[in-house]
Amino acid sequence: YGEIDETPYQKKYIDEGSRINPIVHQVFSWEKNKNNFNFSSRGSSNLDFHSDRALTSDHLSTPTPDVLAFFGLRCDKNVPTRIILNDDIFSKIDQDTFNALKVNQFHITNQKSSNATQPNDHDSSIGKTIPIVTMDDNNNPIIRWGGKSIVSSCNSKKSKDAMKKLMCAIEQCEQYHIILESGDFMMFKNKRVLHAREAYQPKYDGNDRWLLRVYGLFKKRIIET
Repeated sequence: YGEIDETPYQKKYIDEGSRINPIVHQVFSWEKNKNNFNFSSRGSSNLDFHSDRALTSDHLSTPTPDVLAFFGLRCDKNVPTRIILNDDIFSKIDQDTFNALKVNQFHITNQKSSNATQPNDHDSSIGKTIPIVTMDDNNNPIIRWGGKSIVSSCNSKKSKDAMKKLMCAIEQCEQYHIILESGDFMMFKNKRVLHAREAYQPKYDGNDRWLLRVYGLFKKRIIET
């Protein structure tokens, strides 16, 4: 691990540290990225509540995963994964706010590496106007939320008010703190919860937090090429 940046294979795929393949990623703090704010695993900044790849389209080679899993290779007991339930969020906003969040009125200009694993995936939502809430195949509401910094502007006062109410609801939700130990495996529905991580200070000495992040789909997707 201490020499991981010297491995040619690791140099080729630098996302969260290293992308093993489109659905399995290593998550660790890489010293060369400690000042790169586009890398969410650098540790020294908070990772806002989000769902992974929430802003990408299902036609891409790595669409929004239904399931997200973390396998603890080396864990830090002072760095829990924090989770809130989407149902809890929706219970705290009124119907008018919910309906406003379903309208294409939110302009996306920023996307961290937790939401993109291939260069062309960044293009799926950046610069576009999208809804924040959509419905899945079972008519369950999904929050397309990559963190509060991803929405640069709203197209109306109604959508701006809806965004403020959504962020307030997220702040008010009960949080579940999950601490992984080495060898632990955690899995949750990526489209039904939001997760976050507080800042920590990596030492880059070969003993820092190191996870495998795995994406899963409930059914096969037909991918356009």
